[in-house]
Amino acid sequence: MNEDFSLLKAVPIHENLNFELKFEFLNAFNRHLFGSPDTNPGDYTFGIPTYQANSPRNIQVTGRIVF
Repeated sequence: MNEDFSLLKAVPIHENLNFELKFEFLNAFNRHLFGSPDTNPGDYTFGIPTYQANSPRNIQVTGRIVF
């Protein structure tokens, strides 16, 4: 249920030399997917989801020189 995006920009530096800049957005909208709620009636957290089943938003930036 995560939306992942990436943007890539290639910049020519010289005839056979390029610089690539890449942005990757993992779980871009930071949507929460909660795990199953606690099913033990004796616990004080009964009926409450106590963990997140997916990872939070991550942004990764990479640069690369291509020759």
